Amino acid sequence: MKSPHPPTAHPHRGFSPVGLENISAVSNYGRGAAHMPLLKDMKESFDIGSEADPRYQNIWPPAGVADTFQPTFTSFFQSCYRAELAILEAISIGVGLSAQTLGQMHAFQTNELRLTHYPEVARGEFAHATRIAAHTDFGTITLLFQDRVGGLQMEVPPGSGCFVDVPSGGRSECIVNVGDCLNKWTGLHSARHRVHLSEQMTEDRVPERFSIAYFAKPDRDVLLRPLLSECSNTGDKYMTADEFQHMRIAGTY
Repeated sequence: MKSPHPPTAHPHRGFSPVGLENISAVSNYGRGAAHMPLLKDMKESFDIGSEADPRYQNIWPPAGVADTFQPTFTSFFQSCYRAELAILEAISIGVGLSAQTLGQMHAFQTNELRLTHYPEVARGEFAHATRIAAHTDFGTITLLFQDRVGGLQMEVPPGSGCFVDVPSGGRSECIVNVGDCLNKWTGLHSARHRVHLSEQMTEDRVPERFSIAYFAKPDRDVLLRPLLSECSNTGDKYMTADEFQHMRIAGTY
C-alpha cells in the first residue's frame, strides 16, 4: 500500500488491491455484443514498466521497504525483454516475414511486468467472482510464469466459449500467449484465457496462487495494420498501438 497504483488506468504501475481492476469489463472484446456477467476479479497485483520508458515512471516501494525488490525486478524485466526479441524473431520467420520485422517495432520497451497474487478463497466464492475473468491480452505476446496451484484455462478452439485447463509445469516453465496486436498483424488467434476454478480442485478452500506475466507491447506510434497480404483490408483506418492500448484498458479501472 506504500506504492499504490493510480486510481485511473494509466499509468499501469504500482500496487492494485483486490477489486481495483476488473478484467471482466473487457471480456467481450472481439466477440460482438454477446452478454457475459460481470465477475469480480479475486486478485491483487503489482505493475512494473521499463526504467527507460520515456512516458511513465515506475512506482517502487520507498527506501527501507523491500530494498531488493527494485533491482531484482529491473534485472528480470531486461531478461524478459531479451527473450521477447528472440521469440518475435522466431515468429517473424515462422509467418514468412523478415527476421527483424516484429522486433524492430518493439525497440522502446513500452512493456509491462505484472506480479499477481490470488488469495486463498472459499470454493463458494466462485459463484459470483473469478480469479481473473476471460480476456485476451492487449499487447503482442505475453510470457507467463506461474506456480503449480493451477486454474489457468484457455479457450479451445478459439471463439467456442469452451475453456480447458492448462497444466502447470511450475516455476521453470514459461507459457507464451498470442496477444491482440500480433493478431492484428498476422491473423494468429489471440489467446483468450482466464484463471478460474479448475475441475481438478475439490477442496472447500482454494489455495493461494502466484504468477508473473510479462506483456510485450509495440512501440506506441506503431500502426496495427496487417503485415501479411491475406490479412489486409484495403481502405481500413488503423489505430496506433498507443490508441489501441488506451481503448482496451479504459474500462478496467
